[in-house]
Amino acid sequence: MALSGRSAVGYRIFADVRLIDDCIRHVRERFGRLLTQGAQVTGLPAGTAAAGQYLDQYSFAQRGLFGTAAAVLVLSRSAPDTDRLRMIDALIRYLKERPEIEEGLADPEGLPVVRARLAIEKRDTFKSADVLYALSIAPAAAAGRDLLIGRLLPRITAARCPTGGWAVELDPTARRDPLATAHVLRALHAAGVGIATDEITALRSDLSAGTQVSPYVRCAILFALAQVTPEDRTLAGEWRQLWESLRPEAASRAEANYEYTIGDRQYYVRIPWQLYLLAAATVCRRRALLTSPGVRTILFDCAGAIASSEGFAYRSSGHAQSTRTNAIAVETLWMARQNLRRSPALAACCLAVNSFARVFQSRVVSFLLWIVGLGLAVTAAVLWLIDSNGQISALGPEMVGVAVLALAGASLRRIRR
Repeated sequence: MALSGRSAVGYRIFADVRLIDDCIRHVRERFGRLLTQGAQVTGLPAGTAAAGQYLDQYSFAQRGLFGTAAAVLVLSRSAPDTDRLRMIDALIRYLKERPEIEEGLADPEGLPVVRARLAIEKRDTFKSADVLYALSIAPAAAAGRDLLIGRLLPRITAARCPTGGWAVELDPTARRDPLATAHVLRALHAAGVGIATDEITALRSDLSAGTQVSPYVRCAILFALAQVTPEDRTLAGEWRQLWESLRPEAASRAEANYEYTIGDRQYYVRIPWQLYLLAAATVCRRRALLTSPGVRTILFDCAGAIASSEGFAYRSSGHAQSTRTNAIAVETLWMARQNLRRSPALAACCLAVNSFARVFQSRVVSFLLWIVGLGLAVTAAVLWLIDSNGQISALGPEMVGVAVLALAGASLRRIRR
């Protein structure tokens, strides 16, 4: 799917705080509707809420850890409102009581299947890391937050491989996986747990060009390191290399799937690598958000899709909107907003340039240009009749001015479209 670029966000030349806040609000409203109208909340005990894989499929009753963690993340990154903390409390209560709730809702024949699924999910490193990260950024006042973090942390830290890192399942005897390790380190850092230097060194080695790690996984690693070690200036060079190698693919909206095995079953986790590159740029390549047309196009495409009625989705993965992908989009936009907040001058400059562009591209300005042009044409014609003795050449300068204004007006209409 080709990127929609700047047309979806109107007059803006740069992303500004207003655009980012509007986009986060749009996603938060979609999650709010899902948590109140979706079939996945049917039958849940009072005071609990959950989300599933899809953000826009209200009739889909599935609910799980990825979707519920995504809902906690989006609500936590959103502006406070009257329902925000209540919804977060309800989501955390579901996460805390999930085994009892799901077993209680299952019929006797399906109970063994439910228990088997819950056991697998408890071993899934990616899901555990997503839940820990979302809980860590949730408001401290959220009921049950600290208790659930206290349950998760020992289970995750105990699964560290003897030589370092984490596997795709929480099993210290399994083989280290770079993507799982990146997810865990990001979550531990958000939870306030110190990260060992050798873990950073190993993950930094996975990121380096020339490794056997795929470029999409390296984007996720870079995203994690940008949050865990934002002071590392060498990440800028790694970002540049990844961006150059993936630039041809960045022309279309795309993500990658990462397949892994737990027990005898295959699972997958999505890698929205374009969002990861964009989020990492807010930390280690801040000027790229202003100077790189390709980076700005990805950012504007994401913002434009979120603001549209269709919402943000990767069509190659299906037409439905993914809760987890939209949560990562919100996290990316939030990091871009933090980038602007760290530099008030940059934020003010973006707003000023966008405000000027809005005025310059307005229909009023275009109309005034046409009026001025028409006035010049009439004035030139009158002066020519009075003073020129019929010499056509006397109209030259005035006609050139009229032509320039006409071209400017036509250009402004094209820019608006």
